[in-house]
Amino acid sequence: MEIIEHLKSKAVQPDLLVVISAICGACEEISRMIQSKNVGGKAGTQNVFGEEQLALDVASDKVISTALKKTSEVFVYASEELEK
Repeated sequence: MEIIEHLKSKAVQPDLLVVISAICGACEEISRMIQSKNVGGKAGTQNVFGEEQLALDVASDKVISTALKKTSEVFVYASEELEK
């Protein structure tokens, strides 16, 4: 990833690079998901604010959460798409 190489050249801390790399990978996966699947419409659920969730929001949140859980640098992940 070009962004990671750029950040390395700016002496960004390695643990932050791991997190940024995980988020970049999740973004790539979300982009592929949008291009290849029908993720439009509503999810039929509500977020913690009582707003109706979109299917894309729920799916994207899962992708990001999964990517961050694979790192040892992220201990807690919060999102309006999650109950807690």
